[in-house]
Amino acid sequence: MHLPKTNFLIITFTCILFSSQFLIGQNLKLKEESISLDEEEPSYRLGILTNCILKNPGINLNYQKPISYSIKEGTKRNIKTLSINTNLGFFWDPKTHVATYINAGINRRKTNAKNRQWLLAINPIGVMRTFVHEAYEVNESLEVTRKRIAGRSYYAPEIIFGTGKIKNDRTRFFNIHLMILTKSNLGIFPLIHFEFGYKL
Repeated sequence: MHLPKTNFLIITFTCILFSSQFLIGQNLKLKEESISLDEEEPSYRLGILTNCILKNPGINLNYQKPISYSIKEGTKRNIKTLSINTNLGFFWDPKTHVATYINAGINRRKTNAKNRQWLLAINPIGVMRTFVHEAYEVNESLEVTRKRIAGRSYYAPEIIFGTGKIKNDRTRFFNIHLMILTKSNLGIFPLIHFEFGYKL
């Protein structure tokens, strides 16, 4: 059977169109399934900390447990996830002290169709403990002695702003930590750290 040239071109174009739409649909479906499954699972994230002047090195371990998520379809497809999160970390000031902290709260993360992420975390429950390198005290006999374990504890709530990227099944991120220390000599003292890391 011989088809006219015009009909042949129409049939060929239609086949190409449907096949391309099918492949695109399958690709988007796979992306949605991989991200949605990823968002449902509890996860750990490990990051390296530093402050504004690139000192006070440290490590932060983050745990996230998703409690809800929603998927928006269409050209501006995105996934919004609400999670419970906990941070455990420490940082070191070579001249003065070592500090450890733990905090907990909730975060809201948005992942778009290009697998780029944005994060906002609010952690109202937080404690930080410092340990100074050297400290001395005067006893009842007015003798000056060195304290073995010296430092202070602070109530330290925190807010985190972050961005990240999922690539080759690996999530990289950059976060800005704003921690508010209370019970300090200044009453309230803000502490800012930058975090670079990966999802484990």
